[in-house]
Amino acid sequence: FFDKNDIRLIYEFGSGASTYLFCDLLKKQYEEKGLKGKVISYDQSKKYQDNVIKEFPKELQDYVEFKHCRMKAVYRSDVRYLGYEIDYDKQVDLAYFDGPTPKLLSDENYSKQTFGHLNLLQMLEKNILKIGFTDKRQYYVISLDSEYHNYKFKYISHLRSFEIFK
Repeated sequence: FFDKNDIRLIYEFGSGASTYLFCDLLKKQYEEKGLKGKVISYDQSKKYQDNVIKEFPKELQDYVEFKHCRMKAVYRSDVRYLGYEIDYDKQVDLAYFDGPTPKLLSDENYSKQTFGHLNLLQMLEKNILKIGFTDKRQYYVISLDSEYHNYKFKYISHLRSFEIFK
């Protein structure tokens, strides 16, 4: 993605090792092209995100903004879409759909239920996502209740993940 695109803004849903990777790639992009990007890393677990922040390398801190967010659930066509309560930018160059973690929700009746990703759904509806991909959560795309003609979806079977392109 970074070789073929200028990445200014990344939304990362679920902080962790991917945060380091994205920030390192943004740092290299800045050194090579002079284009400084930013990761906004959303997470539902303050404790987990605080641990990531505590260990985060100083040389990468200028490339990330951590946001602790409340969860939101929306039902459509008998599918529960889970996501983070956020305000969206006008365009997102890259989004990584890993979290939320359903087992951290308080309604244990639904914690093992397959669900869609609310932020992915909303970004497709708003037509603001340029590139996205999931992390072993193919049901984020399979559960979508509409067709999105502005986007192409590519399934990567050995990763059990989707790539989404505008």
